[in-house]
Amino acid sequence: NDAFALDWRVELTPRVDVEFDRTPFTTWGGYGGLTLRGAPDFTDTMLTNPSGTHDRILGARSAWCAIDGMATTTDGRRVAAGLIIIDHPANANFPTPWYASTRAATYGEGWANFFNAAFLWDGPLAVAADQTMVREHRVVVHSGQWKQDEIVRAAEMWPR
Repeated sequence: NDAFALDWRVELTPRVDVEFDRTPFTTWGGYGGLTLRGAPDFTDTMLTNPSGTHDRILGARSAWCAIDGMATTTDGRRVAAGLIIIDHPANANFPTPWYASTRAATYGEGWANFFNAAFLWDGPLAVAADQTMVREHRVVVHSGQWKQDEIVRAAEMWPR
């Protein structure tokens, strides 16, 4: 009753051999794929993955990543809310490396609450002509502050 899920799937079939690539991480970069960039009023946030809570994640692999914090409703109330992105086991480079941060002071205003299923973090990915690359994720949006066991339970429900 306090959450909904969106299953996201993209299929890319190149007509010629291609290499998906990214700017390698130095102080930024390394990402590509499904991304959340939170609204400026999404505050007091914390990232969670299977190893615990973080304010920044740089390439750590996991089957899911979550963010929780305080958001403003359309009528101006402040409420606890969060979002989980779950990686599909059939995706290339599963479990995905994540690039994520809650640190506006590091990246500048508007860059806080960013997280990305960075499947290109460790390097480029070649896809041959007429071969289909599929990326699938489940996005769970929830109200309230979820504990890690609730996040794990949601992640374990998909895929079945």
